[in-house]
Amino acid sequence: MEITENEKEILAGMARYLKEQNRLYTERYRLAEQFLFLSLPILVELRAKAELLLSYVKALKRQTRLVTVYHTYTAGKRCGRAFTPCDTGFLTFLCSVFSTPDAEKLENRLWGYYREIACRITHPALLDELTDLYRDMQNCSGELALEVFEAGYIAGLKQRETDHPELPADSTRPEQL
Repeated sequence: MEITENEKEILAGMARYLKEQNRLYTERYRLAEQFLFLSLPILVELRAKAELLLSYVKALKRQTRLVTVYHTYTAGKRCGRAFTPCDTGFLTFLCSVFSTPDAEKLENRLWGYYREIACRITHPALLDELTDLYRDMQNCSGELALEVFEAGYIAGLKQRETDHPELPADSTRPEQL
């Protein structure tokens, strides 16, 4: 999928915007402080195995980075060019991202860390809260991923119209391509 220089600039701007939205959201709701507050009792209980929590958080971070602005946009653009319904294309994209061998290995590693930490602490529910809080800190960009996909989808539709002006604009079936 070819991305123009203009699109690259727009995507870089989108990535900056999403990062800033996460930062603002995290600051507004003091999520970093809450994260630290939940981490400390777990770290105290883990003692010599405290690196498990660090490894777990790193795995969570890698998991949230599986969906990038660039790949989300290009998937949307491919979907628009193929005239696949946007919601179907987005769900297909997410499934393809999270079902790769690397994503599955990461998921297994994440669950391995989770189980090991949960077995070593008195209140495993704290780890669930910590996980939810971490994902909440990344939630803004996750929610906006659909908007990035839709932007790519619209670009794909426009490119399709340019490449195939003979096709009717209201054509919705991929087999008509």
